[in-house]
Amino acid sequence: MYRQKATNEQLIAEVQKIANQLGKEGVTWEEFRRYSTIKIDPQSAGRLRFGSWANFMKASGLRLSEDYRRRYSNEDYFENLLKVWTHHGRQPFRREVDEYPSTISAGAYEKRFGSWRKALEAFVARMNNDEAGPSDEAKPLENVLPEKIAEIKTPKIASKIEKSEKKIIKPEDRRGINLSLRYKVLSRDNFKCVRCGRSPATCLGIVLHVDHKEPFSKTGKTTLENLETKCSDCNIGKGNRHVE
Repeated sequence: MYRQKATNEQLIAEVQKIANQLGKEGVTWEEFRRYSTIKIDPQSAGRLRFGSWANFMKASGLRLSEDYRRRYSNEDYFENLLKVWTHHGRQPFRREVDEYPSTISAGAYEKRFGSWRKALEAFVARMNNDEAGPSDEAKPLENVLPEKIAEIKTPKIASKIEKSEKKIIKPEDRRGINLSLRYKVLSRDNFKCVRCGRSPATCLGIVLHVDHKEPFSKTGKTTLENLETKCSDCNIGKGNRHVE
């Protein structure tokens, strides 16, 4: 919990020290929180003391990190929220998104979605969808009528269209586990390792993974029934062996 007080001069000296240690011209608030010896909420300190994190960097003679400038997609926001949700084993409070292991601030969620509540609602809606939507490369040609395809005079182009339709793979036949399915598995398993029962909420340093029971390399499907939650310790050495 953040309680330690520090002067503006101490904060500036601290962030300059971290930048020097990292060999960077700018520091993110996440890096400040990770490496600082001053126990203070960096996001709040930067905003309240200097008006913004950008102003804090300027006052410290540093540049705003490119990581801070990065524009996150909705999927990045949802991935980060799932990480925090898993860490606490429940729906996180707003203030917890400004703490480890989150890399996106609560203020950013509010700016993106309108409010913290709306951000949670958007997350839940996303978790109820099996897919975020096919990429441009994988989109089926559902709006292209067969007769229109036949009108394409270049055989090479027509052949590519036919192949693109054949490349569409069902989610259960993909090795990758999409965001909503990971959430469903973690939620079903109460955000705990099914083998040892440990969770990030109760055991420091525990990392949870969602993995196949029947290995994907041995015809295992990527379905809710064939997936389970395991901590990194219990998952080590599993490889592609069959379930015991």
